[in-house]
Amino acid sequence: MTIAKQEEHHLDHDGMLIAQDWATRYSETSHATWASLINSMQELSAKTSCSKLLQGQEAIRLDTKHIPKFSDLTAQLSRSTGWEVTGAHGFIPNEIFFTELANKRFPMACEIRSLDGSQFQEYPDLFHDIYGHTAMLMYPEVSKLMQSSARGILKAIKMGRQDLVKKIAAAYWFTLEVGLVKERGNIKVYGAAVASSPKEIMFATEDKTPNLIRFDLDRVMRTDYNMLDLQRTYFVLEDITELEDLAQQDFFERALRLENMPTLAQGVIDASDEIIQLGSDRSLVIPTNTVEAI
Repeated sequence: MTIAKQEEHHLDHDGMLIAQDWATRYSETSHATWASLINSMQELSAKTSCSKLLQGQEAIRLDTKHIPKFSDLTAQLSRSTGWEVTGAHGFIPNEIFFTELANKRFPMACEIRSLDGSQFQEYPDLFHDIYGHTAMLMYPEVSKLMQSSARGILKAIKMGRQDLVKKIAAAYWFTLEVGLVKERGNIKVYGAAVASSPKEIMFATEDKTPNLIRFDLDRVMRTDYNMLDLQRTYFVLEDITELEDLAQQDFFERALRLENMPTLAQGVIDASDEIIQLGSDRSLVIPTNTVEAI
C-alpha cells in the first residue's frame, strides 16, 4: 500500500485512523520508554510465554532501542500473513476496528504508556499492540482467527444483534487477548493483553486467585469479560494447535446457535467446566444459576 493510498484510507473512518508520523510524534523520552518496556518484558516473556509466541518474537525481531515504524512492521507481516499495520487515534469504535481486522489491517495505537502504567494498562497502547499482537500475527492460523472473528462480529453488528456481537467478542477476547495454553505441564501466555502486562502475566500464570478452565468454545462465548481489569476466569488451551481449528469457525453461526443460552458472569463455575485451577478467592465464585454480568 502506497503512502497516498494509506492517507486516502485513513479518511474513510472520520479521522479515527491516522498516520504514525514516526519522525515527529516520538520524543527521546518515548523511545526510552519503549526500550525500558521491551527489555524488561523480554526477560519475563522468556519464562512465561508459549514457545509459539517466543518464536514469533524472534522472527519479527522488534527494535529494542526505538519505537518500531508501522511501515517496517507491515513489511514483515505482509510477507508472512499479508497483514498491514495502520495508526489509530485512541480507542476506536468496534465497527471501525473490526472492519479493519476483517480486511487484514491492524489499527495500532500511536501513543505509548508511561512507565508508571507499565505493569497493567487498561486501554490498548502502542506497546500492547506491537509487543502483544505482532508476533502471533506472523502465523496464518492466528491471522485467520482474527479475521474470521472480526467478520462474524461485523455480520452481527449489521443485523443489529448485539447479543451475538458480545458472544463472538468473548471468543476474540479469551483467545487473542487473554489466552493461555498448557505447555509441558505449565501454564503459558499467548494472548496479547496478558503478554504485554507484567502484572497480568503473574496473575494469570502464578496467582491462585483466578479460575483456570479448560478451553471450550461454547463456554467461552457465553462468558462475560472485563476489558478494564484482570479476569476472574481464564481459559486454557490444551495445545496451541487448537487455534488452527478455531480459525476455521463460522463465528456468527456458532453464536446464533447459542442465542438462547444465558451469559455466565465472570467468576462462575459451570457444571460442565473442566477445572484446572479453582480460584482461591471464593467471593469470585458465583452460584451457577446467577447468569447476568456483574
